[in-house]
Amino acid sequence: MRETFLHSLAVRAHDDQILDDFKTFLAIEGTVKVLDALPQVTALLNKERQVVFSNKALKEMLGKEQLDEILGKRVGELIYCKNADNDTGGCGTSQKCTVCGALNAIIESQILNQKTTKDCRVNTGYNGIESSLDLKVTASPFRIDESRFTLLSISDVSNQKRKQIFERIFFHDIINTAGALKGNLEYLPLVKDKKESERVIKEVNVLSEDLIEEILSQRDLAAAEAGDLDVFKTKINSLDILFFIKSKLLRHSTANNKSIQIDVSSLNINLETDELLLKRVLTNMLKNALEATHENGVVKMGVKPEFDKVEFWVQNSVVMPRNVQLQVFQRSFSTKGHNRGLGTYSMKLITEKYLDGKIDFVSREGQGTKFFVQL
Repeated sequence: MRETFLHSLAVRAHDDQILDDFKTFLAIEGTVKVLDALPQVTALLNKERQVVFSNKALKEMLGKEQLDEILGKRVGELIYCKNADNDTGGCGTSQKCTVCGALNAIIESQILNQKTTKDCRVNTGYNGIESSLDLKVTASPFRIDESRFTLLSISDVSNQKRKQIFERIFFHDIINTAGALKGNLEYLPLVKDKKESERVIKEVNVLSEDLIEEILSQRDLAAAEAGDLDVFKTKINSLDILFFIKSKLLRHSTANNKSIQIDVSSLNINLETDELLLKRVLTNMLKNALEATHENGVVKMGVKPEFDKVEFWVQNSVVMPRNVQLQVFQRSFSTKGHNRGLGTYSMKLITEKYLDGKIDFVSREGQGTKFFVQL
């Protein structure tokens, strides 16, 4: 059923029909002036979701002077969405397109014949440069005689989304950690028992490390997005990295009533990379696995040679829902609630842009979910 639906989305209008639609809109008095007066990117789409008319803002955003460079294209193709570059029919026809906010807004508007607004996360790639966009897309039905069209407007809310996420992290996560740290420091002078005092001091140290790590992590992510993250490669030992990550996360609340196992077949491999950044990626990976694992569950991790590469991996027994799998690594997507979603995105950004590696995952019944980094 899904394959049939995706196949139907591949159908496109003939070039002559697109040109006829363009001339129809051009002939409507005031159309060009009205659309060009709109500050947001706006396009008119035919029922096949192809652009048949656009405003000046869209041409300026794309750096296109001539409208014929835009006509007939779909939105994802115009902004170089990575999912639009496929051999199944272009924009709107891949499995990942099923969770695209722009596609769903257009289809819902067409079916329900009403204005529809949705958030859309897009990973783009052009001339080797990748970026992530957060868009707000509004689709409104539009009819001329018996022909149906869609008026599509797009607003880039990337900065707003980024600000919301950072505020969520700093005003929620970091304040919670700082509050717990303050509570333990206030409690410490009241403690008379030596063992209890040692326990509180240990907890203070852990909370202090977590607080510093969270702040540094966000600082480095901001630098990574700006292209200003410094990389310092040194020779490291693969098992040392695994044992360090395990020891660190065993103290974390996400590991309560759960166990972390290092696969016995893991090999001790020497490699050269940025130790701090790799630890940050693997810590995030293990933390996500622990958060997804049920109480008394087990999370496994390991390292192995993979042809001419070294592969670090983390695995748990929980299978991710299909809609989650299709959106992993998108910047503002998260299963943890509103205004979250930098974890897997930062893992991919740092691994692939700064560690010259690759990160991916598999998630299926009987095997659970396995994330891996190849360097």
